[in-house]
Amino acid sequence: MKKFVIVLLLILSLSIAFAANVGTKTANKMDVLVIVPPNAKGVADKLASELGGEIEYRSRYVKYLPARIFEKCQNVKSVNYKAEAEKFLAEYGLKPKLPYKFRNVVKDGRVVSYRNGTTKECTTNVHVNFDMYYNGVRLFGPGAKVRVYFGERGVGGVISQLWSLKSVGKVKIKGEREVINEIEKGGAKITSVELVYFVPLPEEAKTYVYPAYVVKYTTSIGGQRVEMAKIVPAVPMEDLKKVIAGE
Repeated sequence: MKKFVIVLLLILSLSIAFAANVGTKTANKMDVLVIVPPNAKGVADKLASELGGEIEYRSRYVKYLPARIFEKCQNVKSVNYKAEAEKFLAEYGLKPKLPYKFRNVVKDGRVVSYRNGTTKECTTNVHVNFDMYYNGVRLFGPGAKVRVYFGERGVGGVISQLWSLKSVGKVKIKGEREVINEIEKGGAKITSVELVYFVPLPEEAKTYVYPAYVVKYTTSIGGQRVEMAKIVPAVPMEDLKKVIAGE
């Protein structure tokens, strides 16, 4: 009997702790951030002089993407892409200022059509993706890309974010369950939810980074289940505007 009571108390304690953790997560506050641009024009100049071609530099990121990376079929040599990508970023001063991690290696291709009606698939590039993080939360969005492209001559293109981030205030975020309920109202079935910091394309004016959920789900279209994804702000827009206005 004594053993049963101890076990029961332990279960109750764990249940209370779990409930407390869930409540805390729902009430979490997270930073609203602003991009702090670097002085990185020298990095872009070095790329232009050594690799040739047009370097896109907008004070917040560096992008070198020749058209051949996407249009031309290439015999891409098999190498340790992760190691070579990290080496390239370090050599050209393109390592992000924020903590970052290797994500994956992706092969891009195209289909070539011939006059005789036949087609052939070919590789245009192989690229390595890296993810940046702020306080352990992944950065996601068009302005968060860190990517090294490989073609038949080795590294053939790169996108890197050289800025840092500064907090302009904190906001209370929506709970995960609230976001899920909103999407499931339309008959969707949630497959995954991830809390991230959403990064739009950096602009010459101030660019703000804010918490959001990346939600993947399936929904019925024409009688078939289709996989879809959407980005849902984790912060009410009125709260976000208040924090930005008070910067």
